[in-house]
Amino acid sequence: MASAPYLAPFNIRVNSVRLGAIETPMTKDLLSNPADHKSLLGTTPIGRAVQHQEVSAVMLFRGLR
Repeated sequence: MASAPYLAPFNIRVNSVRLGAIETPMTKDLLSNPADHKSLLGTTPIGRAVQHQEVSAVMLFRGLR
């Protein structure tokens, strides 16, 4: 559940990164199975698992601000 809409009236900003499936050696088998792939990525806006480099780049950017 998103916190930002509820906290905005109190002038509280919410910055967060909502992680979905991350492509790693541990998730490789799950993501290669069509049934698991659909359940893991069915609600992901970009429709794919992210790479760990993408996650670390976002977290680094958020931490520097």
